[in-house]
Amino acid sequence: MAACAYLLSKIAELVLIGANVIDTGRLNFAIYDIGTKAKQLEPSFRRSIFDRVEKVLSNAHTQPVAVEAIGWLKIHLLGDDIAQPKERVKPRADVAIVTVINDERKAVSRVFGIDLNKPDFDIHGRNVYSASLTERGPGKRPINIYITMVGEPRNVPCANVCRDIIEKLNVDLLILCGIAGGNRDRKVALAHVVAPGMIFYVEGGKIHIYTRLLRKWYGGFGGRMDSILNFLGYFLGRKRFTEPEIITKNMLDPEKAYLQNFEPQNAEAVRLCEMALASYSPDEYPPGTNMALNNYECHRTHAMCGEKVLVDDGLRKLAQDVNRKIYAVDMESYGFAAACEHSRKPWVVFRGISDYADPKKDDSRHIVASVAAAVTARLFLQRAYKLPEERQEF
Repeated sequence: MAACAYLLSKIAELVLIGANVIDTGRLNFAIYDIGTKAKQLEPSFRRSIFDRVEKVLSNAHTQPVAVEAIGWLKIHLLGDDIAQPKERVKPRADVAIVTVINDERKAVSRVFGIDLNKPDFDIHGRNVYSASLTERGPGKRPINIYITMVGEPRNVPCANVCRDIIEKLNVDLLILCGIAGGNRDRKVALAHVVAPGMIFYVEGGKIHIYTRLLRKWYGGFGGRMDSILNFLGYFLGRKRFTEPEIITKNMLDPEKAYLQNFEPQNAEAVRLCEMALASYSPDEYPPGTNMALNNYECHRTHAMCGEKVLVDDGLRKLAQDVNRKIYAVDMESYGFAAACEHSRKPWVVFRGISDYADPKKDDSRHIVASVAAAVTARLFLQRAYKLPEERQEF
C-alpha cells in the first residue's frame, strides 16, 4: 500500500508539470507499476487506488495518454468487479397463444382463467397475460402460458407479432386460436373447430379467360387477344377463370403427431364451452349474438388462408381446385405458420367456425366459435401435448 501511495505522488507530479505537456513514457511506466502492485490488494483497496489515480488525471482527461492510462488501469484493477453487460433474460413460458380480435382474446381469457385488467407486461404496446394450465395428469407439471392479441386481421400483422413474441419471449410452442369461415361442402357445422395439419396460402390471379380451352394458348397472343376477348366479352359475358396461386405450410413434428393423436371428448368439450359461455354477462355481447352451442366436433384436416374476406361462397369453389380436405378459411394462419417456421418454432392452429364465408356471413357466432377454439386448445395442451422434458427419444 505504501508503494502505491509513493507511485500516486509521482503520477501527480507528472501531471502538475503541465496538463498539456506530459511525459508519456514516464506516465505509462508509473501507471503500469501502480497497477501491478495494486492488483495484489483487496478489491476495496484496488477500487480506492483507481479512484485516486482517476482523480489525479482528471486535469489531463483530454490527453490521449491519460485516457488510455485510465482505461487500462480500470480493466486491470476492476475487471473482475465491473458488471459486464448481461444478455437480457427473456420471460419464460411453455406456450404462447396468439389471438387476432378482442372476441378471441376474451374467449381465451375465460377458458384459461385470465383477468384482462391485469396484464403482466407488454410488447410494443400489446398486453401480454400469463396463465397456468394444471389438471394434466399425474406426474406432469403445469404448463405456463402467455397470451396476447394482434389487434388487426391479415397475415403480415400476425407474422410481425409472432416475430416479436419469438424475439422477446422464450417459448416452446405457439398457438393461433380464433375464428374462421367454414366449408359447407365438408359438413363442418357452426362452432365446430378445425385444427389444420396443412395450411394452403391461396391468392387468386385473375386471368382474362372465358373458356378453359383458351387457357392454354391465350398468353401467346399478347395484347391483341386481350382486346379481342374484351370485345367478345360484350356478347359472351365477362366471366373470368381464376387460377389460384398456392403455397403450403405443414406442421412440424412432434406437434404434428400430437395433433394426429388428439381425440377430444365431445362431452368434456361441451361442458367447458358451456362453463365459459355462462361467464359472459348480457352487456358483454351485442344484441343478436348467438350464444348457443348446438354441438361440438374437432376436425383435424386442412385450412386455406388468403388476404381477402370471402363473402361470396368462394371457399367452396376454391377448395375444389386446391384441396378437397380444406374445411376452413382465414386471413392469418399462413403468416403465423411462416413466422414460426422461419424461427424454427413449432405451431398449432385452432379455428372455430363462425360462418360459411357466404352472403349470409355475420358476427353473431364470433363468441361461441372463439370459445370452442379456446377450449380445444386447452384440451390439446392437457391431453395430447408433451413438454420437451416429457418426450422420450427412441
